[in-house]
Amino acid sequence: NKIQNLSAYCNIKCLWIQENAIAQIEGLDELVELRTLYLHQNCLTSIANLDNLTHLAVLNISNNWITRLENLSHLKQLETLLAGHCRFSSIDSISHVLEIPSLQTIDVSHNRIDFKEGETPDDCIMFWSKMPS
Repeated sequence: NKIQNLSAYCNIKCLWIQENAIAQIEGLDELVELRTLYLHQNCLTSIANLDNLTHLAVLNISNNWITRLENLSHLKQLETLLAGHCRFSSIDSISHVLEIPSLQTIDVSHNRIDFKEGETPDDCIMFWSKMPS
């Protein structure tokens, strides 16, 4: 249930560790060449400990228990973020994506993103129109 013993693989570019009941992101600090990380179908509740993965271009965190997109703005090369089937409930819970200027593709499908009191469909349209193009 833990990510461990990967330091010998510090030059890998792509890592698939889906479906392993991983509860938190850890043990990836030495994988500084990583470009693609598949963490879908685990037990993650938050996004953390990706600070050293500055070359990351693709991140799949789909099918986890994550309630908020966060701690990704330092990933200056992140182009694709797959976060469908998580537990996002509002525009605010995914608004962090606006801080990732390199992002080209985002999937937040199959989340129960709803309007807060006072928000309208126009607010949703305004949010998505702010995405980097």
